[in-house]
Amino acid sequence: MGSLNNNRARIFTAHHHDPPCTRNHQIGAILLVAATFFLTRLFDQSFPPCTTYSFDHHLASQSQSLVHVTDGGSLSWPQRGYGTYLSLKIYVYEEYEIDGLKELLRGREGKISADSCIKGQWGTQVKIHRLLQKSRFRTRKKEEADLFFVPAYVKCVRMMGGLSDKEINQTYVKVLSQMPYFRRSGGRDHIFVFPSGAGAHLFRSWATYINRSIILTPEGDRTDKKDTSAFNTWKDIIIPGNVDDGMTKRGTTVVQPLPLSKRKYLANYLGRAQGKIGRLKLIELAKQYPDKLESPELKFSGPDKLGRMEYFQHLRNAKFCLAPRGESSWTLRFYESFFVGCVPVVLSDQAELPFQNVIDYTHFSIKWPSTRIGPELLDYLESIPDEDVERMIARGRQIRCVWVYAPESELCSAMQGILWELQRKKVEYQEPKATAEPRESGYLEGENEKSSGFLKRRSVLVSGISMLPSAVFGYQERDWQQKQGLLAGRIPGLSQPDEEGWRTYRRPDDKSGGHGVGWSPIIPYAFVVPQDWEEVPVSIADLGGTEIDLRFASSKEGRLFVIVAPVLRFADNLGGNASIELIGPPEKVINAFGPEVIGENVEGRVQSINVAEHSGRMYYQYELEPPMF
Repeated sequence: MGSLNNNRARIFTAHHHDPPCTRNHQIGAILLVAATFFLTRLFDQSFPPCTTYSFDHHLASQSQSLVHVTDGGSLSWPQRGYGTYLSLKIYVYEEYEIDGLKELLRGREGKISADSCIKGQWGTQVKIHRLLQKSRFRTRKKEEADLFFVPAYVKCVRMMGGLSDKEINQTYVKVLSQMPYFRRSGGRDHIFVFPSGAGAHLFRSWATYINRSIILTPEGDRTDKKDTSAFNTWKDIIIPGNVDDGMTKRGTTVVQPLPLSKRKYLANYLGRAQGKIGRLKLIELAKQYPDKLESPELKFSGPDKLGRMEYFQHLRNAKFCLAPRGESSWTLRFYESFFVGCVPVVLSDQAELPFQNVIDYTHFSIKWPSTRIGPELLDYLESIPDEDVERMIARGRQIRCVWVYAPESELCSAMQGILWELQRKKVEYQEPKATAEPRESGYLEGENEKSSGFLKRRSVLVSGISMLPSAVFGYQERDWQQKQGLLAGRIPGLSQPDEEGWRTYRRPDDKSGGHGVGWSPIIPYAFVVPQDWEEVPVSIADLGGTEIDLRFASSKEGRLFVIVAPVLRFADNLGGNASIELIGPPEKVINAFGPEVIGENVEGRVQSINVAEHSGRMYYQYELEPPMF
């Protein structure tokens, strides 16, 4: 999914056939140069080439990287990076399975019904849940699940007074603490739906608890009111907004499109101003050109409010439906325009649209910079011939099934698109095969070790990695003779071998890592490895996810992992200089880090626990039984 943002005017029309090469592709190209071999392979599977695309069948069939809808109305998804057919097993948590989940669905008193939450633009939180409950891809066995769906209607519950913001936060934390499979992967394989512009910010502590999880949201940008976006292009999925069922159902809809010749206006915008510059400009522009642009300032109530039927009757009365940003970048008007038969004009610079990596929006929509809202916008729209407008509307009519949350029996639906994207996530997050199977449990699994007095074979050494000084392992600070790694773009951190064949690794100050939002800088740490051990690339696609900071491996001797976690994962208000004793007893730390080491729950696998002190710092050592292979 790429951003539509561009500082230049970028006009998408039906008669424009240059390959759309967006800012997203440019960023992707830079990343490809700097990434490791593993990430290069990953991105190669994920990024489509910049190609010309049409929903005309003969053109679509020529492209293996883009979606098309067949003449029979069936959705055909590209194979590259997705597979030849859907093969998913999704576990859906039950309402009464986990204490607190019912409150996230029905409020503290349990009086809010799903039927009341399914209406309106945020109804996707209910529809996706219901569709997955009936899906053929649903499994009742957690142990065989590829992904886990966590149902919650918190946007609706909050709007209806069922839970306060504080209660939502507390309840989410309570629910997550009871999910052993969530802890197993750090949430990497768990799915959450946040259906509004606020995105995951509805859960205030999202950055601490679910920054690795898959988030389904219509919002890819959140620049209003929040300093950071909860959306991550590489792991999250943009979903279509929830269009009124009366407009998306088969057969007779609430209103029918009008012929172009009978439409009164060139363009329209029907919505509240909300004090937003783009919307205010449109309202003023309509006053200057009342015969071309309909844009009354609507209200929630009173004479300036449009009823449901009136709204769609007005919307269909223009060739172009304008979609400026509101409280956030996404807007439901973009999706509604397809069902009244007008061409959507996106006036939201940071907007992300669903399935952008496989759908070319240039053939049925227009993008116009929000900074150029004025007479030139109307002049441009007026210059487009009616036959081109008709062609764009026809193409939009063909693809609009992807915006409809229909049952799996339908040949084309929003849920099909979401499932395909989830399948790609499943493939990308698959554990890469190790260079050698682990011989024994622990970070360091080699026969040749340099003892520092407390690091022993088959033991796992855990401390506050993000707080470690460079000499924490007992090695004095030295002039580091760094060596460039084998992979292009890697930040070096290895010294030359000493006389005994050991190399010292010190975490570079500028190493970025793949850690999620909410992480403070990781203070450099140091240790030694045999000279023939190689650094193994770390990707956000690894099973350990964002908490694996570094890996070394030897095909003959074993593997070494450095795993880190933010202190907030364990408790609030510990401060920035917390010690491991404040975090909790060894058992608490083992339960948090153990699954990252052996790839599964540690229950029944702890063989020994030891508390040791070195250089005035406390450490927890423990041994885990290795997994069965």
